[in-house]
Amino acid sequence: KVRLERGLRNIPGAYLADTRFRAESNKDIVVAVVRVPNSITPSQTASLQSGLVKRQGRQIELHVRSLLTKETTVDGYLHEIEPSAPPVDEIGSPTGSDPLIPSDGVQRSKSPDTESSAVRGGQ
Repeated sequence: KVRLERGLRNIPGAYLADTRFRAESNKDIVVAVVRVPNSITPSQTASLQSGLVKRQGRQIELHVRSLLTKETTVDGYLHEIEPSAPPVDEIGSPTGSDPLIPSDGVQRSKSPDTESSAVRGGQ
């Protein structure tokens, strides 16, 4: 637990809420429940796992469960990161048309009241 808390100091806004242990045939699974404003990434998990030591000679596999939380002050939210994905309009499809709407321009969806309903795109 102490090693996980030490590793989480490098992640702004992260707090170790709980740790759980589960033994499997060839390794021990450690589940770290972390309250954090942004999901813990696989590379951060690898860094945290590298700080853990084997228990009784058994390999340790770390699972991190991120519980997303927001911390705020009167000035706004703390520990926010800017999105790094490109805007949707920059992604586009190879033909330039919306890949979710068929070529006839009718978007179909299932609803509980009807077997299928059609909505004309943009109307």
